Amino acid sequence: MKYLQVYQNLPKNFEYVEVDDDVMTLYSRLVVCGCSPADAMHVALSRKVKATFLTTDDLLLGIIRRTSGDIIICDNPVTWLTRGDYV
Repeated sequence: MKYLQVYQNLPKNFEYVEVDDDVMTLYSRLVVCGCSPADAMHVALSRKVKATFLTTDDLLLGIIRRTSGDIIICDNPVTWLTRGDYV
């Protein structure tokens, strides 16, 4: 019940992001390095819109950090929330 109350109060924001050559280049690089196609596309699109990519998958975080250096901002949600970088 509490989840439903929280969910109903969240803003319903969304944005369509166009897949371009830069997205496809990063996508391909991530897939070659071991990301699943779905994860690679999510990461590449988050990079395009300069969003922080949050995941609890430590293996995925490692692949992203090794592959992209500092061009993709990624973190564990708990770490991100407790550090306060979202403010």
